[in-house]
Amino acid sequence: MEFSELVATRKMTREFSDAQVEASLISELLEVVRYSPSAGFTQGFRFLVLTDSDVRKSFFKTTSDKNWLDNPDSSKITTAPVIVIPFSLPETYIERYNQPDKLKAHRNANFIEANETPFWLTDMAFATMLLLLRAEDLGLGALFFAIHGGIYNLKESLNIPESASLIGAVAVGYKSETGQRHLRKRLSADQLVKYNSWH
Repeated sequence: MEFSELVATRKMTREFSDAQVEASLISELLEVVRYSPSAGFTQGFRFLVLTDSDVRKSFFKTTSDKNWLDNPDSSKITTAPVIVIPFSLPETYIERYNQPDKLKAHRNANFIEANETPFWLTDMAFATMLLLLRAEDLGLGALFFAIHGGIYNLKESLNIPESASLIGAVAVGYKSETGQRHLRKRLSADQLVKYNSWH
């Protein structure tokens, strides 16, 4: 698939079929994150992949609102056969930016702390976007969704380091043929892009 077509056709999938995704395809999907941009080439992101059905059920039970889970519509997402949780490791960035080459380049031992948006969150977002694009390229559907609660219990149950930071998770699977369509239209480039001045 041409890149322009890939970008134009990628959409968040909000309903998955119950077909399982082959292990080899999951590996192929996750391979792409190795090539994601990374500040200082720190590579301080990790991806936890949940394929076991009991583990996935526990994930949703731990992190989701009970009213949402009790709603039959939730099954359109919870039946996704793969859940990928992107993490960033802030301490690896702090360590990296305290190494001699970075201290010399930036002349400031606290350079990383001076940035309003932490490098580790930016890198995690870059890597997650690549994952979403690669899923489309492989004929899979993917949905990035926020994790609203239960993070402490989630980390404890899955042996995740306490210091690991997360912004959400990605459901992956084959798209349902009856998946919902977007009611909102995409804004035009003229509406989104400004040149030289905001006005």
